Amino acid sequence: MATPTWLQELIGWGSALVLLPTFGVQTYRQWHDRHQHVGPTSLWFFVLAVIGTLGQFVYSWMVGNLVYLVLNGILVVNNSIGLGIAVHRARIPATSKSSPGDADRSLDDLHHRAAVNPSG
Repeated sequence: MATPTWLQELIGWGSALVLLPTFGVQTYRQWHDRHQHVGPTSLWFFVLAVIGTLGQFVYSWMVGNLVYLVLNGILVVNNSIGLGIAVHRARIPATSKSSPGDADRSLDDLHHRAAVNPSG
């Protein structure tokens, strides 16, 4: 039994809508931390993502698949923006090596000190 075309389209577009935010979140994180130095891992992530999605975009065009042509076109733009931000962040000088939890620990310390000594 053949799968109806509308079901194929629903699965294709639905999957594309689920996939887009995963790359979008990575680009948002790059933008959010745009004033901080970035390591080579983020830079390579976006380099490879641009190459991969650009190849998939060309392939989707060659086989005439509109769902993946649109999806990969959006991802090429998104990943190019992320790459641009990552390149900018790589040029920012690295500062002290603090772990992501340090800010939370500092905030906890402030709350603890305030609770122990409410007057000062």
